Amino acid sequence: MNESKLFFNKSVLRQQYEKFSGLGNTYYSLKTNSNKSVIAELKQLNSNFLISNISHLKKLQDIGIKPKRICMINVLADIQTLKNLYKNGVRFFTFDNFNTLKKFSMFANLSECKISIRLSQMEISKYNLSHLGASKKDCFEMINFLKGKCSNVGVSFYIQKNIKREKDIIFKFLNYIKTHFANINFINIGGISNDFNILYDNLKQFKFEEVNLEIGRLLVEEAISLKTNIIRVKKVNDEFLLITKNGVFNGFFDKIYYNKKYDIYIATSNNKLIKLTYKSGPNKIAIHIFGGSSDSGDYLGKLYLKKEDLSNLYVGNNLIVKNVGAYFEEFFMNYCDDNKTKYIEVDDEI
Repeated sequence: MNESKLFFNKSVLRQQYEKFSGLGNTYYSLKTNSNKSVIAELKQLNSNFLISNISHLKKLQDIGIKPKRICMINVLADIQTLKNLYKNGVRFFTFDNFNTLKKFSMFANLSECKISIRLSQMEISKYNLSHLGASKKDCFEMINFLKGKCSNVGVSFYIQKNIKREKDIIFKFLNYIKTHFANINFINIGGISNDFNILYDNLKQFKFEEVNLEIGRLLVEEAISLKTNIIRVKKVNDEFLLITKNGVFNGFFDKIYYNKKYDIYIATSNNKLIKLTYKSGPNKIAIHIFGGSSDSGDYLGKLYLKKEDLSNLYVGNNLIVKNVGAYFEEFFMNYCDDNKTKYIEVDDEI
């Protein structure tokens, strides 16, 4: 039986890291992809890391990442989790709730800590809801509480997918923070797009003392490709149905989260790759692609293939899916554990 395999192109990861690390301190988010191969490569690049839970901390500890390179980013974590992280040496924490910060201060020596206060995007883009981040008023309350207790305080923000395309959104955030939070020590920026020049120009304009980039997808998405295989081919009422080993419940979570349209290729007998498209055209046949979880919601999308290439749709043939590095393994359903894939490190395209 053909096994699914992930191909990890370390050179792509290195290129992306070097590109963004010139703008500030890079903090890689483990919830994007916590595979050991990825973490180990980032360790060699001297990256810092963002964690959301205790299991993330353990993964970093297992390969020798020091607590000083770790930031706890989960503002909804319970106080016991924060206490455990503090006991294990973590000193960089993010808050958006005053009560949680006060409880934290009861056991933590704030003078040893670095504290980031998460600002809500609703203060900048008022018509876009977000359950994360504090109001300006609550941010002030937390910052005032920390005066005289913690000397390393900053403000963080995250550009959620519903406002990424809003005009001048990075400028709006940076300008708002510069206007209202003049005496902070640093800023944390999350959710940035791949437009390096816009970020560069804005950071150059505002000149913050310290910039920390919370990034995950931009580092790993294009660095990892998947080889999976066809397990069923059906034709019902003139509709072609193709079922692959991997689907939304065992790897393609980004289809649910971001409605991502993956670059999917089918292998030919002479080792060439034919790309399936999302647009119809002359002499093209619609192919509905499903994952192999046996769940009706495991649908990857409607793609198109030229009629003359239909002979490549057979059980056992390979599909190559590019740019699957973000969220691929982090959200496997339990009944799909047997389909977890092996990483193969490469330095070229597959």
